[in-house]
Amino acid sequence: MVTKNLRVPFHLCDPARIMFFGAFFEIYHMFLEENLPQLGVEWDIWFMSTTGAPVRGAVVQYDHPLKFGTNYTATLGIKKIGSSSVTFRFEVGDKTKCHAFTEVTHCFVDFNTRTKVSVPKEIEQSFSNHLID
Repeated sequence: MVTKNLRVPFHLCDPARIMFFGAFFEIYHMFLEENLPQLGVEWDIWFMSTTGAPVRGAVVQYDHPLKFGTNYTATLGIKKIGSSSVTFRFEVGDKTKCHAFTEVTHCFVDFNTRTKVSVPKEIEQSFSNHLID
């Protein structure tokens, strides 16, 4: 699991200075990109191979507003590793509560054939060290 500070930037907020709900996926993906190496997977393995991992599904829950300029704690971990997919859990909160979370499932596909493939072994091995309950 990766845990870091996160500050909500103004450009992702509405006029009330609360982060627009759709921006939570943008924050998730930026956090994922930035922290893949901390999860044991280098950028070239995730983004530059002939196997890709597009999003297959996502759930999100907003329990409390995320406010502009506020410092939160963000965590990213691996919820589940399937035969051909990986589900990440991304949470943003403060010291007392979770404000919002998403669980995003990425399905591995071969870019040449556009068919589902198994999770690459090196990714599976790296991510297995970061499984969360």
